[in-house]
Amino acid sequence: MANEVITDLEQVTPAWLTEVLCRSDALTSGAVESFELGTDRGNWSTNARLRVRYSEVPGAPCRRGFS
Repeated sequence: MANEVITDLEQVTPAWLTEVLCRSDALTSGAVESFELGTDRGNWSTNARLRVRYSEVPGAPCRRGFS
């Protein structure tokens, strides 16, 4: 799924997010344990805010917004 376009927020999982962050070198150790999802909807878009919890990753970013 890593190379596919996300068409539904239910496609975002801790495993998928871990893979994406590792591939982009934003996460070099540990993994995403869980995340909280906040959303806003527009006429033509959905915006998602993630508050991420990691396993054994001190100093990793915990907030990220996607449009």
